[in-house]
Amino acid sequence: MPFDLVDQVLEQEDDRIVTLKKISPTEEYLADHFPSFPIMPGVLMLEAMVQAATRLLSKDGERLVLGQVKAVKYGAMVKPGDNLRIEVEVIQS
Repeated sequence: MPFDLVDQVLEQEDDRIVTLKKISPTEEYLADHFPSFPIMPGVLMLEAMVQAATRLLSKDGERLVLGQVKAVKYGAMVKPGDNLRIEVEVIQS
């Protein structure tokens, strides 16, 4: 099931993008993760980052794939009603 995890592009330049995902209480994955304490799964937060980066870097609709993630640390849980703001910046090309 595909998830569109970019609701809005707030800013975009040649080497930087800022996107927003509004976490609605009706998001399907929240029913299972976790029913008594719904939070956005970390893997979907990572996917939101990939989707933002794809919007920044993709040329002519080409599909980009994340090659590797060695270590991820999340600063906070993302709950229904929260907004997930993602900033992607190209630091080396």
